[in-house]
Order: sequence, then structure tokens, then C-alpha cells
Amino acid sequence: MLAESDAASPAHFPRRRPTQEVSLRAPHLAPSQKVGVLEYPLLFIKNFLKIFGKGAPVPYSKQMVDLTGQRFGYLVALRRDGLLRTPYSRIALWRCRCDCGREITTWGKKLRRGKKKSCGVRGHRFKIERPKTLAAIYPTEHGSWRGMWERVRGRTAKRKRNYKDRGITVCDRWKSFAAFLEDMGKKPTPKHTLDRFPNNDGNYEPTNCRWATPKEQSRNMRTTIFVEYEGKRMPLMDVVETLGLKASVIRGRIVNGWSLEEAIAFPTYGRNRRSYRSVAVKFAGKKIFLHDLVKKLGLKYEVVYGRIKNGWDIKEAISAPVRKKAKNGLK
Repeated sequence: MLAESDAASPAHFPRRRPTQEVSLRAPHLAPSQKVGVLEYPLLFIKNFLKIFGKGAPVPYSKQMVDLTGQRFGYLVALRRDGLLRTPYSRIALWRCRCDCGREITTWGKKLRRGKKKSCGVRGHRFKIERPKTLAAIYPTEHGSWRGMWERVRGRTAKRKRNYKDRGITVCDRWKSFAAFLEDMGKKPTPKHTLDRFPNNDGNYEPTNCRWATPKEQSRNMRTTIFVEYEGKRMPLMDVVETLGLKASVIRGRIVNGWSLEEAIAFPTYGRNRRSYRSVAVKFAGKKIFLHDLVKKLGLKYEVVYGRIKNGWDIKEAISAPVRKKAKNGLK
């Protein structure tokens, strides 16, 4: 153990180093030039402006590319138009003239990388020519092909009811638009649409489809009435147009149970305030308009029509006498 005198002796304790003055000099300054703590930000700003400032000398770069006279799309480089200085790089600016006559200034690297090819003023854009696809060459046919698939998939209630629930599908070959175009060909006119014919309940396939006009489409619907006329089965509308009759009248007669011969043979009248001309009855084995029958017999139409409406037989309605009203109002 150490004696008390030895323990108190300063020789046994580590000596403290003398206090040193901290030098706040910038590394690039001379040793005699001292900088305080508060002067560091001002020194940094001063050196930054000296290096990157507007008036700083810009050395010539051997990597600078001369673009004078070169064409980039619609632009032709005319001359250098200064530099764009950033904290990390310097970007060469070029004055260019567009084919429309307008002059613009743009970056040189944008010209070299193909990002700037026109002036871009008032819709003037450089159009890149790309190889056209079949959908771009035949847009209307592609629209019909796409609409066919949308109907069959049945994403809406109406399409599901009219196509998917009926079991209508598309053949495997027509999954490709190229195969569909090869089988169907180009539309005769833009008004033609895709139609399933002759089987309206069949699938979309080469043997059951055609390009049809709106008129042909209307003749090939589930509500279309087909009749036998002159030994041929044809839509009723074609018969009506051939004979020059009124379509709504003939269709109404067919729906009400008339035969085609009777519906065609009877004349059609124009509309007036009374609709009695459209009432037909069977008399003596033939159908005849009630108005014409009453006129021949010299009877009142209102009386005979009222009796028939109340359930009278045509013979009773005609033969029963008409009661006359007395002057005092009593029968």
C-alpha cells in the first residue's frame, strides 16, 4: 500500500494536457487565415457562387456534341443557344427551327434521345409511324367482332336473357379476329351489321352468319311473322311491300286470326274519328266489314255494332227490329 504522502503526491496521477485552441480554418485556406464558426455558411455560399455562378467561366468540354444542321423529326438544329447550369451538370441548349416555321430552344440531350421532335405548339406533334394492326385497318369489322363477344358473354341482364340464356355461343375458330375476317370478309357498306342467318337461334359460326342491312335485320327477328305466299315462305313485311298495303293493318289482322288471303283481300281504310271500318264479321261464309254490311242492308251501324259488342250473333243483330223512342221518352 502507498503511504499517505505518496498517495497525495501529484506524480502518481495522470497529467492533464494543456488546453489547446481549436482552429476553425477551412482546409483550403492558408494557416494564417482563421475563420470563426459563424463565418462558415457565408464562406460556403461565396465559394458556391464562385464555382456555379452566372459569371463563372465555363471551360470547353471535349464531350460537347455539335448538332448544327442535323434533323430530329420536324426540327433542324440551327446553333448553340447557351448553357443551362444546374448544381450537378451543365446542359447545352440548341436553337431549332420546326417545319411549320416556328423556332424554339430545347435541350440537346432531348434531341439526341428522341424526346423532342416538334415545336409542340397548337397541336403540332410529331406522329410516329407504327405498323398498323388488323383492328386498325378494319375498325368497323373489328367493332362487330368485339360486339359479338360482348353479347354472348351476357354481362348485362338484357344480353344474358337474349343470348346467354338461349345457349348462343361463338365457335372456337372465331376467337381470333383474323379468322373471323377471313371467313366473313369486309363489310359491303358501313351500314351492314353481323346477322345470324338462316337460324336465328343458332350460334355465331361461318355457316350461320352474314353481313345484313338494317332492313334485312328487321326481317330476321324472333317477332317476325312468316307466311306462305305463292309457294314460298317469306316474311309478312315482304308480302305487304310487294302488294303496297298498310303493314300495321295486315299484321293486326294476322295476329287476330285472319288468314293471309282474307287479310290481303280486304281493303284498308284511313283513320278517321270512328274506327268502325276496321271491324270485320263473318256473314254468309265470307268475311266482310261491318260498315259495308250495314250499309247494304240499310241499318244503323251504331245499333248493330252495339249488339255485336254485347255478345249478339251477327244474324240476330241484323234481323232484330230496332225499337223507336216515343215522343214522351217512353218506349
